[in-house]
Amino acid sequence: MATNKMSPKNTLNLYDAYKAVQMYAITMAVMSVGGVVTTAGFDVFTADWITIFKDAFNVAFISTFSYLIKNFFTDGTKVY
Repeated sequence: MATNKMSPKNTLNLYDAYKAVQMYAITMAVMSVGGVVTTAGFDVFTADWITIFKDAFNVAFISTFSYLIKNFFTDGTKVY
């Protein structure tokens, strides 16, 4: 039987932080690729990387913070 590594309600543990870092990295990668794809011409060399990374950072930070808030307020020890 698999063990549950999620934290109880109103707490966060190291596993939650690890999952948040994973979420941050995945969101940064997806948003960066999405930023290049949605630019006119789809040219990697003429893309405005500063704007793309700034937008990707903002979305990744918000999604990571939202994930931690969700884990703080939900009880990960219950099986539904």
